[in-house]
Amino acid sequence: MARRLGTILVDLGYLDEDGLWRVLEEQKKGADLIGRVAVGLGIVTEDQVLKALSEQLGMKIVRLAELTVPQEAIDQVNETMAQAFKVVPIAVGKKDKSITVAMAEPQNPATLDSLRSFLGVEVKGVIAPEKEVLAAIERTYAGKQESIRTSSSRSRRTRGSRST
Repeated sequence: MARRLGTILVDLGYLDEDGLWRVLEEQKKGADLIGRVAVGLGIVTEDQVLKALSEQLGMKIVRLAELTVPQEAIDQVNETMAQAFKVVPIAVGKKDKSITVAMAEPQNPATLDSLRSFLGVEVKGVIAPEKEVLAAIERTYAGKQESIRTSSSRSRRTRGSRST
């Protein structure tokens, strides 16, 4: 069984036992994840939670602002999937055509399984800060939805003008 995130935060020296109990008590009041609660209380930083998640899940941490995402990766994951799962495609495997996605919520195991099912290829995950993932989704897919609407409204106008 994987070690608990709170235990990892303590083991890494980011949190002491008293801090962990405080976070757990606060977490009982709501349904938020322990890392978010700890950051919200100002006890740990988001980077510390990411490092603990990386250790817990055996996943690498990436900074999306430092990456250039190939169009081939973007073409594999549509905007709806990216928003629903809070992921950004960042690479496509040369040999196996697997897709690597940066995840805002890597602790949700259903995300990778669902993406594998939808895409029909192996999907690998890496961790990225949620703010970076959301900003990257907005940047990556900006204008694409608008261009789809624009082209579909043009085709409706074209069809409409033919029938008159």
